[in-house]
Amino acid sequence: MPKPHLLTWEEMERVVRLLTTMGIDKVRITGGEPFVRRGMMEFLEEISQIAELQQINITTNGVLTEPLVPEFKRLGIKSVNLSLDTLDRQRFFDITRRDEFQNVWQTFEALQAYKIPTKLNAVVMSGKNTDDIIPMAELTRTHNISVRFIEEMPFNGDGAHEYQEFWNYRKILEELKKQYPGIYKLPDPPASTAYH
Repeated sequence: MPKPHLLTWEEMERVVRLLTTMGIDKVRITGGEPFVRRGMMEFLEEISQIAELQQINITTNGVLTEPLVPEFKRLGIKSVNLSLDTLDRQRFFDITRRDEFQNVWQTFEALQAYKIPTKLNAVVMSGKNTDDIIPMAELTRTHNISVRFIEEMPFNGDGAHEYQEFWNYRKILEELKKQYPGIYKLPDPPASTAYH
């Protein structure tokens, strides 16, 4: 998008300040990948000073994020959603076409070390990462995290992905129940946008 079509940092800060006067007390920084835009940390510093803003949450792919985690802690970032579709380096490369698994995993480890609440977002893709469902769930036994399995959107713009089988939330849940037959659904929080 051409730069003149983007809000400036000052405009975004003004929007956040105005929203807090209307009762909004949580903000999520997302993208694309928010940290490809220069000045993001300075923006976070500015909005973290807004007294009425109770929570700043971040969604990131983790590629550029590991060195920033100490600053997240200092700024009081409430939580981080980390996009991670697989725990296997080769599958990661096959899915993303980038050899960045190690950078993302180092971000994960840094978030754990700094005790920043973390949720892994994993898009379940037919024929690509369904073998990761149980290993991802197992991470919750050894790490203080949540894992959110996300249905793949049932279309692909370039026609490159043939669906062997569509993994909707019911199918993902069936797979989890094979390993964990005693699992049960938690009540959804108010205004929830996801099934738990």
